[in-house]
Amino acid sequence: MRVLYAIVFSACLLLAAPNAASARTTGPDCGSTALTLWQEAINNDQGTIDQRAERVAHRYATGAAQHEVLFLPTASPYLVTTRAKIIDYFKGFLETKPKVTFTECKVIAPPGSVVLLAGFYYFTNTKDCLQGRLLARFSFLVRRSDDIIVHHHSSVLPPDNPCRTQ
Repeated sequence: MRVLYAIVFSACLLLAAPNAASARTTGPDCGSTALTLWQEAINNDQGTIDQRAERVAHRYATGAAQHEVLFLPTASPYLVTTRAKIIDYFKGFLETKPKVTFTECKVIAPPGSVVLLAGFYYFTNTKDCLQGRLLARFSFLVRRSDDIIVHHHSSVLPPDNPCRTQ
């Protein structure tokens, strides 16, 4: 698993090489259709948990026709690579009707078929943070042709000083 993650991270770095891409900051959601649709799917609390999880999973590339997806969720220690596992993850995540808000985003747009989006967002109403906001950082690798997510990494934002002596 670590090797696979290292390969994906290395590919993102290569795609983001200064001569091959332009980096820019736009609105909090990078002006990205993919992120807007993902956010709407998370924030829409209409329907059953199964329907809601399916709506979110629809934003990710899965299955033979869509190619594979790599998803490292905020609240899971596992690498998720199938539609069924994406749905399972979001069934648990969406139980408390969380809302996501993007606060900062940068875009790296190398030539080719994907764009890299990275920044910060927060969730409210999560199992781990019913009162207040769960701050997190993210990266999305999005296919330009159809705004489908092919890689998503999210992790809780570490404290300013994670190595405290007391």
